[in-house]
Amino acid sequence: MESSYYTINAVTESITMQAHQTSARYGQDESEFDETSIEHEYLNDFYAPFVKDSPLKFGLHLEDVIHIPTNDTKLIVGKVEHLHIDESFLEEDGHLALEDLPIVGGVGLDTYIQTKKVGRYSYAKPDQILKKL
Repeated sequence: MESSYYTINAVTESITMQAHQTSARYGQDESEFDETSIEHEYLNDFYAPFVKDSPLKFGLHLEDVIHIPTNDTKLIVGKVEHLHIDESFLEEDGHLALEDLPIVGGVGLDTYIQTKKVGRYSYAKPDQILKKL
């Protein structure tokens, strides 16, 4: 919050345990990278570190923090300033083949899953039949 810069990094299966450990409440003077042995790197002079082995990385600038009284949490709103992606996962038309990335998703507080592509379809319009892409 003080620096107003942060990163969001896709988690791969090989680091799910370390990534999960980052949810622990570390002190302000403790580095999650040091505590979990996740390697970090700085890219393009961005202030905050990225996860070195992540195939999908976002560098953001803090824009707003919105308090949600219902469950006493905060919604963090950031502006994406950097995007780093392994270009081998980009298709010819620029589509990101997310299902081919070796990343996992989180479900609830303690479960990690992998995804698969179900389908890709043309832009939906009321007067047109969808086409499978």
